[in-house]
Amino acid sequence: MNTYCGLDLGVKSSAFCIVNEKGKLIAEAEIPTDEKCFERAFGRADMMRVVVEACPLAEWACQVLEELGHEAVIIDARQAKAVVRSKKKTDKIDARKLAQMSRTGWYTKVHRKSPQARELRSKHTARKGLITTQKGLNSRIRGIFRVYGVRVGQVCQGDFYERIEQLQLRIPEGLRASLAALLRVWDQVTRELHELSERLKAEVE
Repeated sequence: MNTYCGLDLGVKSSAFCIVNEKGKLIAEAEIPTDEKCFERAFGRADMMRVVVEACPLAEWACQVLEELGHEAVIIDARQAKAVVRSKKKTDKIDARKLAQMSRTGWYTKVHRKSPQARELRSKHTARKGLITTQKGLNSRIRGIFRVYGVRVGQVCQGDFYERIEQLQLRIPEGLRASLAALLRVWDQVTRELHELSERLKAEVE
């Protein structure tokens, strides 16, 4: 292997730097963080070791790079920050320092999860998002009643919809349409959350 690359990933754009075995700069640029752009930038390059810092995009980027024939390595973010830290910090400078880490091998690899593990993690993330949305809607619905001195009280999730329908007569009629809209969304989110939870439970059993 005669070329080494450092890739500083960003949500919108990523900076890369390629050096030879002596550390001499061969190429560097900033490109959109997009699979097609990665293919144009790295598709025709000779096989090289590409070092990226651990981040949410790292697994995806490494998969793309490996499909293009390169060796992709995710490294410990804390160690990378210690190396790339400088008074003048730019993505370009970070990419250069990551390239030198790739060349020297001075880094600690991060264990990469299997595609199945990443998929399961994403499903759990989706479930957490639904839970957050459900709780937020619950609080907003309760807040509408609270303004008028009506307490929803403790109620199990399965009885929440019915409880709100019973209490809606105690708030102004002009608010009931808005309340009904929130309640419909809450009900849909609750159903989706239940279905996703059941699927996840079946996968781990």
